[in-house]
Amino acid sequence: MTLATLALTWRHLPAAPPCPRPRVRTSEAVLLSVATLALLLGISQTTTWGWVDPRTLGLFAVGGLAMAGWVWLTLRHDEPLIDLRSAFRGAAAAPNITALLAGAGMYMGLTLLMVLVQVDTPSGWGLGQPVAVAGLMLVPYSAMSVLGSRISLWVGARISPGRVLPIGCALYLASTVQLALGHDHVWQALLSMALAGLGSGSTFATLPVLLVRAVPAGETSSALAFNQVLRYIGFSVGSAVGVTVLGLVSGPVPDEHGFVAAMAVNAGVWVLAIGVVVRAIAAR
Repeated sequence: MTLATLALTWRHLPAAPPCPRPRVRTSEAVLLSVATLALLLGISQTTTWGWVDPRTLGLFAVGGLAMAGWVWLTLRHDEPLIDLRSAFRGAAAAPNITALLAGAGMYMGLTLLMVLVQVDTPSGWGLGQPVAVAGLMLVPYSAMSVLGSRISLWVGARISPGRVLPIGCALYLASTVQLALGHDHVWQALLSMALAGLGSGSTFATLPVLLVRAVPAGETSSALAFNQVLRYIGFSVGSAVGVTVLGLVSGPVPDEHGFVAAMAVNAGVWVLAIGVVVRAIAAR
């Protein structure tokens, strides 16, 4: 599919008119890469090493120092790799912050659902399904994600996309609340995944539209790429935090109380995302 997309792009997209190419500073690219790698690796290993393990703390320290160096270099230049000044203010702030929060909420929900479907504790909590069934839970999620993206783009062409974005977040919030309240049967997990897919597809299809409208035409590539970086950081944070909350509340063996508590945290993330978007709409 990637090769086919590349061929279609090469064949049908018009070439850009000749223009001066900005110089990419290697120092910025290297620092951002090191920061992202160290932070994401550290976050992903918290469930194995723990949050206070020296290896985890070391990765966080390296990532934090590299990130600080990258921010310092970026703010010094008039034509940076990524314009941080415009990324978190004005019309671009809401889609960027929402990408981080929605990424965290999305992967937190998916991770907790995988635990619910596969675990079978002595107390009787959990659905106790094999890994194949757990994988099939993503089928309604994927299908509804495609549908959600199509619907959001269709609606966004008729009303402001900024008004579509909180609806997508609210749909994922509804799936989180639904699964927290009812999780005794496989069909409830499937229903939650269908709602989550609809909300996820709608949310992540709307973010690029808002960003393209918010930044100058010459900065769309860097703006969209940075939005993807924020999204992936959210993915790692969400999955790690979900498992951490589950373990802190449940103890060594996951239980229903810990699951509900983790889902409540996930719901809070989506409420925060909706608040960010609604406030941005009200300010415009």
